[in-house]
Amino acid sequence: MSLLGNLFKKVLGGVKKANSQSEERDYKETQSSRQSYSAPSGPIEEEEKKLVPLKSRSEWMAHFSDILKRRFKDFEIDEDVPARAFDKSCHPACTPVQFVLLKAGRPVLCVVLVRVNTYRGMNVKGTKSIIERRGLPYVRFFEEMENKEEYVVERINKFLD
Repeated sequence: MSLLGNLFKKVLGGVKKANSQSEERDYKETQSSRQSYSAPSGPIEEEEKKLVPLKSRSEWMAHFSDILKRRFKDFEIDEDVPARAFDKSCHPACTPVQFVLLKAGRPVLCVVLVRVNTYRGMNVKGTKSIIERRGLPYVRFFEEMENKEEYVVERINKFLD
């Protein structure tokens, strides 16, 4: 082999070795960062883990239905309204809206009951997106919270004012 060929081989070998070491270092850094990564946790996530539904879904529906019928007498109230009522092209898995308050036959507020571990699900987010695209206010209540009457009324009134 010629002198130039040997020099080229030596330089190429050094470049390959440097690249190999760099790739190995990058891989090790990636591996160590993967191993040390853990999902962020904070007070909210820790609290979410401790929460359990205080009532069954049917008990919550009765609780909210009673509050809405007594405290919002100026409104018609539809219950368990499918998301397709707001958008016929919605995905069939979209969650229904538990309560829709209507004024003169027109929806003015959607009330949704969810569990803390499901409100980020695509079926709930899909329904929320449909409601917001229609320009309607959307209020969510968690089944793991107390949802006392005054709290429910106060939150709903904020959306109706």
